Amino acid sequence: MSQEERKRYEHEWAKLSIHKENLRVWENQNIYNVDEGYYDDYIIHTARELHVEREMKIL
Repeated sequence: MSQEERKRYEHEWAKLSIHKENLRVWENQNIYNVDEGYYDDYIIHTARELHVEREMKIL
């Protein structure tokens, strides 16, 4: 890793570490701090879809 890359990562980590959020996501080649509930709707939607699929297989 070059010195320039290392400095860039150090700077990025310094920016991320000042935030209190516990969850970070990688989107569009960037890391963002997000609320802990960020994925809640997605998880619930996916669980419901899986439940319906399993019910259909049983019937």
